[in-house]
Formats: sequence, structure tokens, C-alpha cells
Amino acid sequence: MIIPEPTEEQKKEYLARIPKVEIFEGQILPGVIHSSQKTLSLKDFPLDENDVIIASFPKSGTIWTCELVSAIVHDADLETIKGITIEERALRMELLDSIVPEREASYKLGKTRPTGNRRVWRTHLLPEQLPLAAQQGKCKVIYVARNPKDTAVSYFHFHRMAKFFGPMPDLSWDNFFLYFTTGFICGGSWFKHVTSYWKFC
Repeated sequence: MIIPEPTEEQKKEYLARIPKVEIFEGQILPGVIHSSQKTLSLKDFPLDENDVIIASFPKSGTIWTCELVSAIVHDADLETIKGITIEERALRMELLDSIVPEREASYKLGKTRPTGNRRVWRTHLLPEQLPLAAQQGKCKVIYVARNPKDTAVSYFHFHRMAKFFGPMPDLSWDNFFLYFTTGFICGGSWFKHVTSYWKFC
């Protein structure tokens, strides 16, 4: 079966809706939350054996996995973590500069660092875009994969409601399916993402 490419008009329409959109290394980035500058600035970010990165393609169960890993890291002390948002317990790497301007290892959300200084990060970056320390195996990386059919349906609905994608309540499933299957979408190709991490891990 040959999957058709989106037309140039469909591509322009998709890109025009996303605020501060940028194409970097073949990936469409929603510039409001993720830019090439932020990705490049992560290269030298220090990570060590106390860091755990949860990587995934968007809408693959990232938050569920973050909740589980965060609970493990905090020795299943649910009372402690109940008052701390998942955004604080599992920081998004793509937002690092926004959350931690100084980019110090002891970031300002220090209350989220459990005993042993274990840190949990989450990201949708490709493995080659991770900090060099992660690429060199200096920290733990957990990859979350989900059936692409389920991922596509979830990501379709997310596109229609997430404000950083711009106004897309009228996005049709037919158009979205073309974007998703060809990788012309924020996050790039699901297939490339999964196979890249398969080789990386």
C-alpha cells in the first residue's frame, strides 16, 4: 500500500496554524514550547547515573510512565509526591531553559529531588538530539512506545485542543492521517522515532 503525501497546500495549512513554527533537522517544532535553539543548548547539559530520561513520541503514555518512575524514585512515598505536580517531578527537557535559566544541576525545583539526588526528565527528542551525556550512556533512558494506531488517534484529538498547536479544532482526520503517516507533523515520523530508539537502546 502506498501512502500518499500531503499536498503542498495541506502542508502550508498545517504549518500556518502553528505559532512560531520552525523546521529543524527535518522535524516540525512548535516554537512556543520547543525550538532548535533549545535543542542545541541541551547538548552539553550535565547528566549522570542519578538521572533518568523518559523518552517517547508524543501521546505514547509519557505521563503515565513518569508517574510510575517518579513513585519508584520517591520510594513509593505517595504522600510526598501527591503535592508536587508531575511537571515538577519529571521536567520536560525541551523546556529546560524556561524552567531553569541558570541550567544548574541543582535546579530551582529542588524540592522534587528525592533522596540520592535522582532526577527524572521527559522528552520527545530523538536520541541524537539528547544531551551528549545521555548519548554516551551516562544516565538511564526509558523509551515508551505505543501502538501507532492508538498514538495517532490520541495525537489527533490533542492537535485539535492544544493551544500551542494553534487553532486546529476543524482539523480533519483525513488530513491528520496524512501528516501522521508521512511524518509531516510536530514530533516527526512515529516510525523514525521508534526505530531510532530501538537502535539506540
